[in-house]
Amino acid sequence: MADLEGEELKKHVKERQAIFVEILSKTYDRAAAYTNVVLIGGYAAAFTIWSNTKMFLPKSATLWTGGLLLLSLSAFVFFEVIKMVLNAKLFLSMYSLALSEQEPVAFERKVKEAQLAEQRLSVVMVRWWILTLIICVPSALVSLFILIVSYATAIYRLE
Repeated sequence: MADLEGEELKKHVKERQAIFVEILSKTYDRAAAYTNVVLIGGYAAAFTIWSNTKMFLPKSATLWTGGLLLLSLSAFVFFEVIKMVLNAKLFLSMYSLALSEQEPVAFERKVKEAQLAEQRLSVVMVRWWILTLIICVPSALVSLFILIVSYATAIYRLE
């Protein structure tokens, strides 16, 4: 009887873990999409301002700003390319599963396995996404700080 309770408990814990992984996966997808929009808009604005006004900046500020923006953008693009490749690989395996002819029970099991693999990939990507943000955000913010200080210094010298 104790074994049965232990097995039921294990099953219950696995079900809860699956629910948690699904929630975490969906939360990551939404947060990543929002962050991507903000980062892309920020990069577009920062590079536009920097490239159109760098002739008014000291050479060191121009180089530091460009270098930090490039570091930030490179980390972001690298992460997105890796994510794209992993998602494409997952999509291809799901596509081949969709085209396969299997018994309904085996097909359903394979679908659940594929869904779990997708969710696990999202959980792993969360760690890399956080690392990417740790690189992207500070380097971009420091580059913007350099721009602001350089502009303020240039304006002060004009007066």
